[in-house]
Amino acid sequence: MKPFKGYGLYISPELQGSKAWNDIGVRGHRLFYDLHNGLRYRRKKDGIHFTNNGELFFTEKQYCEKYNCSKDVYTNGRNDLIRVGLIRMTYRGGNGKGDKSKYKLTYCNNTSPLPNNDKPRWKFYDGVNMNWEKEKPKSKGKIGNKTQFQKGESGRSRKKSTLSKHTLNGTNPPIETYP
Repeated sequence: MKPFKGYGLYISPELQGSKAWNDIGVRGHRLFYDLHNGLRYRRKKDGIHFTNNGELFFTEKQYCEKYNCSKDVYTNGRNDLIRVGLIRMTYRGGNGKGDKSKYKLTYCNNTSPLPNNDKPRWKFYDGVNMNWEKEKPKSKGKIGNKTQFQKGESGRSRKKSTLSKHTLNGTNPPIETYP
């Protein structure tokens, strides 16, 4: 059986010609396609309504297995998508097994409105003045220069010897002897 490659995606000429789409590169395009394939929708009279936008995920491990690449490729692609405004991180995962980061697409077809009256942020991206560089996730636990060990410190506390009175190999005999 062939592996599932996902549904097709129509990208409007407006998005295809935008500066945001052209700045993200191939790694961003691939991640965008994979996130978009996770969308679930319902058809209503006034168009398509997405039911899980804001809860989309495509993990680093899935991406690296699918495209046979390093973790940095995924991270750079995700950061590019956030920077140009095509996706927004709604939940930051990584706090244990099964805790995944969740994303929200700010691009959907013209027939479907964005939830919560969001604006399509990618339309306002110009590369210099209007970008979302500050929304890229930062590392949680970096050690700074002030908290690093100083010269001569190892971080371990010295333990007292448990055999100070009861040494077997020294000059002090054991307290009790067995017959």
